[in-house]
Amino acid sequence: MQKIVRCSCGMQFENEQEGTLIGLVRGHARDAHALELSDDQIRDLMEIDQQGKERTMTKILACGDIMDGCPATFSAASEDELLAVAGMHAAEVHGLEITPELVEIVRGHIHESDDR
Repeated sequence: MQKIVRCSCGMQFENEQEGTLIGLVRGHARDAHALELSDDQIRDLMEIDQQGKERTMTKILACGDIMDGCPATFSAASEDELLAVAGMHAAEVHGLEITPELVEIVRGHIHESDDR
């Protein structure tokens, strides 16, 4: 079963071995974005790619709905997973501090995939 992690910068990492994938993503986060991620944070970003799609991507967020002109869009199986990816993007790309108020604003812009 292939596991995938997509970074907000456009990089994508794939591996069948969770430990290997965690190491690749951790190194990228540290080297490219000066971020230290825990194993659990990285697991929250993982998708499983297999015939029949074990995970269905149902939540979507368009950053441009919040930050005018930003073309980034995100999708995830859960709101928590989507918030984790969007939070990394907001901090790295827009230089925002992730506050409870910002999380609530972002939460208000999350849609189900069939809403759009």
